[in-house]
Amino acid sequence: MTEVIMTVAHQRPVGAFLTAVAHLPEADRPKTVEGLMTAFAGYLNAYFLDPNKRIDPKMPAPMLTPKVAATKGEAAAAFVPATQGDTSAAAIGTWMVHPYIEVGNIRRDAAIDLVQHKPERVAIRLPTAGLLEQAEKDARLLSIAGDTDKFVGPNYYYDYFRNSPGMSTMEYLWSRIADYTTSSCR
Repeated sequence: MTEVIMTVAHQRPVGAFLTAVAHLPEADRPKTVEGLMTAFAGYLNAYFLDPNKRIDPKMPAPMLTPKVAATKGEAAAAFVPATQGDTSAAAIGTWMVHPYIEVGNIRRDAAIDLVQHKPERVAIRLPTAGLLEQAEKDARLLSIAGDTDKFVGPNYYYDYFRNSPGMSTMEYLWSRIADYTTSSCR
């Protein structure tokens, strides 16, 4: 079975969006990957790509409303089937809002579970077998080589802890949220 691959190239806007999703009542959250990607594209268009509506990176993430989720503009959700021309709901491929986020090796009609811990239910997402095996092989090779090379962490860690200009503590939080919710142990 092919592993699902989730890649986030821009943690700040993805994290701000996921923060806004987390604030929604459970019943109002997207139920499919398509719905999540479409809402994210609208969020980007409304808050990150409209030069007249720049968000304040020192304030909490703007809220996600149906109007915001439907905002049209430069960003758009797209499904790219692995088999060219496959338009079926069961088509396997990649959902993306390029160049921000991609979720690959999934069905076009894939459902999504957006969960938060509750006293009666705890969610622990385990790494997939294939990704875990590859990460363990990589770690073993680095260890055998004397640990002189290291796994590379996300850039936002370095930006924040080096006090790079242009990264507020709120943007660091959004980046952590994106990393926390989408990491795949790679």
